[in-house]
Amino acid sequence: MSSENEERIVTIVAEVFEMIKKDVTRDKDFVKDFKAKSIKIIEMCAMIEDEFDIEIDMEEARKNATVGEAIDYTLELIDAQQ
Repeated sequence: MSSENEERIVTIVAEVFEMIKKDVTRDKDFVKDFKAKSIKIIEMCAMIEDEFDIEIDMEEARKNATVGEAIDYTLELIDAQQ
């Protein structure tokens, strides 16, 4: 796992959800902890796609309930592209 890429993802999550970066941990739940609405999830996915030049399947992305799951999913996409 690339800690640099994980850090970049956490930065995006913090920006989208207007959180302090240190409060964005792998166990945080997008809905329960961040009160995420669909538009914010879409915005986050778009920013991650742009940052890493990947394409995120929104149906698969919706299965990611926590920050950690989203990080793992994104890193799998990055690895698959290399």
